[in-house]
Amino acid sequence: MVLIRLLKALLLLALVGGVAYAYREPLERVILQAYAKVFPCNAPIQYTIGDIDGRFGMSRSEFLFVLNMAEEVWEKPSGRDLFVYSVSGASMPVHFIYDQRQATTAKLRELDVAVDRSVASYNKIRAEYEALRAEYLRERAAFVVEASDFESAQAAHAREVRDWNARGGAPEAEYKKLQAQKAMLEAQLAALKQKEVALNALADDVNEMVGALNKMARDLNLDVAQYNTVGRALPDEFEEGLYTESFGERHIEIYEFGSREKLIRVLAHEFGHALGLEHVDEEGAIMYPLNRGTSVKAAAGDIAALKARCGVE
Repeated sequence: MVLIRLLKALLLLALVGGVAYAYREPLERVILQAYAKVFPCNAPIQYTIGDIDGRFGMSRSEFLFVLNMAEEVWEKPSGRDLFVYSVSGASMPVHFIYDQRQATTAKLRELDVAVDRSVASYNKIRAEYEALRAEYLRERAAFVVEASDFESAQAAHAREVRDWNARGGAPEAEYKKLQAQKAMLEAQLAALKQKEVALNALADDVNEMVGALNKMARDLNLDVAQYNTVGRALPDEFEEGLYTESFGERHIEIYEFGSREKLIRVLAHEFGHALGLEHVDEEGAIMYPLNRGTSVKAAAGDIAALKARCGVE
């Protein structure tokens, strides 16, 4: 009996050891994060560059430069090495994901309101949007009518072909007429597809204007109704970046920035969350909920939060 219990204990130890070995990397990450929560800022957070969408128009070395600048936002006032870039094995990848949010920012730049985001600019863009949306609605209505006419003609042609087939085939004259109708329908279908592509492109332009208007309204604190997109939905919230932490995994995702300074600020903001910092009430601060400031240095509210978290003097 003693031998059996000993064998069972050894088997259990072997099983636990095997599981621990198989999951050693996530376990290590969980342990490191638990340590960081108990002893914040004692060890630098390792990060690496993850996915980069080429549509941002920046190289890997340029992203690495702004990441280093974002580190300094917290490291200069703390006098500590809080972050360290790692080529591999890092616990926190930073991904640069291009979606409708950055397309909206690109649209604002194209509309020449990237700097002067004033109420006058908002009203100008709104007028352009209303004209563009009216054009889209006219084009869509015409397309719907044309597509409906085509479907009716195609259905009539198909019925005529079936009728002649049921009678054993069409005479040569009728056959030539049916072939001519088929060629005409194919040409109409090709033209419809081209119009559909153009209509979808116009819808994209309208939606980018919607995103621009809604973002400007939020930035300017305008008490106006939000515009709706046509054909597809935008993200519920215009988040420029996001820090997530789950089961030992840390990620930063960057979605939008209008300039290098704004990118440094949004990266520093998410780095702040990685340190455990919460939002502060000082408008213009790095940890303010909205990226409204222009400085790439920590504000008084940021430094106070950093001191409370890390014990910075």
